[in-house]
Amino acid sequence: MRRNYNKINLTNLANLVVNANFRSDGSPEEQLQRFINKLVKIFDTVAPVKPKKIRDTKKKLTITENTKQLMRRRDQLYSTMRNQPESKAEYSILKKKIRKQIYEDTRKWDNSSIENKGLWSTMKIIKPTEPEKSINQTPDELNNYFNSNTNPMDRQPTVTTPPEANQNPIMKLHSVTAVDLFQAWKTIKNKTNTKEDYNGISFAMLNLIISCPNVYDAIVNLINQSIKSFTFPNALKTSVIAPIPKIPSPSKPSDYRPISVQLNVSKLYEKCVYNQIAVHMLQNNSTLS
Repeated sequence: MRRNYNKINLTNLANLVVNANFRSDGSPEEQLQRFINKLVKIFDTVAPVKPKKIRDTKKKLTITENTKQLMRRRDQLYSTMRNQPESKAEYSILKKKIRKQIYEDTRKWDNSSIENKGLWSTMKIIKPTEPEKSINQTPDELNNYFNSNTNPMDRQPTVTTPPEANQNPIMKLHSVTAVDLFQAWKTIKNKTNTKEDYNGISFAMLNLIISCPNVYDAIVNLINQSIKSFTFPNALKTSVIAPIPKIPSPSKPSDYRPISVQLNVSKLYEKCVYNQIAVHMLQNNSTLS
């Protein structure tokens, strides 16, 4: 299932976004949930989720008609070799010639495909992506295992202050502005990524509408409400854990490596706060070790 962002009517999208009221009253948790619901509803209108068609990309046999005729002649010689031993020499010569001819035909097809479709599209046809490895454990089994095992390296860092640094630096988060938000957005990678997170938001969605005052004003307000209330919305604390097999045939939970996929709006929150912490540490010559 996916959205087709290439067929979005940008005029309709702009009208829906401009007329939408993303700001609302309530706790940061409630405001965030309304923002997410409205955003998803807009994109359900302009780019509804549709089933994705999967095409077979196996490379077809790319031989010419001349090569096929040689192969038919080779098959005839093979069937008559028992009664006509003298045809064995011709069969051996023809077999080598066909092998060379198939190589030449394949090379011509590859070169033609690269010129017409590009290198990477041709590579996907020549060497299709390996099928996904099956997971024998249930999500609950993997989740319980990952939650019950902690890394001994995951300990609280100790704060050390160099002798020349300020001995009593006070860190206080201040309200962010639209400029702060766009500085954080500038550092986000893969802004056109269409993969949706747990809440149904993708960076491609935000990339299309974040320049609209309705949207960036609502995001700035959400971040500031969290800073003022000293809370982080629970909706942004949920991550998708992708179990990546460490070995070809995993059979137990320890054979998987958990990869946490953060929510996209959460990354914006964290970038804005990170920038403030980085500035404070540079100004006060503070370091974490």
